[in-house]
Amino acid sequence: KKSSSDLPISRHLLIDGIRGIAIIGMLIHHLVFVLSAYQLVTVNMYHHWFWSFFPTLITFLFLFNSGMSLACCSNVKISYLQYLPRVLKLSAAAAFISLYSYLLFPDRWIFFGVLHCNLFCSILAIPLLKSPRITIAVCILIVVPIFFNFKYPWVKLTTASYDYVPPFPWLAAMLLGVLVFQLY
Repeated sequence: KKSSSDLPISRHLLIDGIRGIAIIGMLIHHLVFVLSAYQLVTVNMYHHWFWSFFPTLITFLFLFNSGMSLACCSNVKISYLQYLPRVLKLSAAAAFISLYSYLLFPDRWIFFGVLHCNLFCSILAIPLLKSPRITIAVCILIVVPIFFNFKYPWVKLTTASYDYVPPFPWLAAMLLGVLVFQLY
């Protein structure tokens, strides 16, 4: 008799592929960032168009992919307890990043980076998993004001941070991932 651990795991190539691209992109970005910080390579990480765009693309891919993953594991009836392990893992990882970055960079520690944003947006996205029309409406409400130079009110940084990802407008990237998976 086979146990549940012997059963094949159903994989989604689109989710795995996007995750792989995002991880490779993150590794490249952080490698170049560290090499530049130690002046082993000369790269203008803050003012060159590519190095300004690249982390934004990586953040989009991670949040978009998280939305797809949320939609992938949602059941017919949403049980918030089924998401508890995900929330606890993200909370632990975000807390670790905050603590570790504070020890390394007390002047620029990460207090609301991509993992924190992923956690917050995941919690906001769960109730929308079974409501595609509301999800589309929320995406539109988040994205359209950006075209009119609207600046979302959020926590104003009193100190610089190496990674700051506010949930608005980034929630739209996660919700877009939810929608794409539902159509996929």
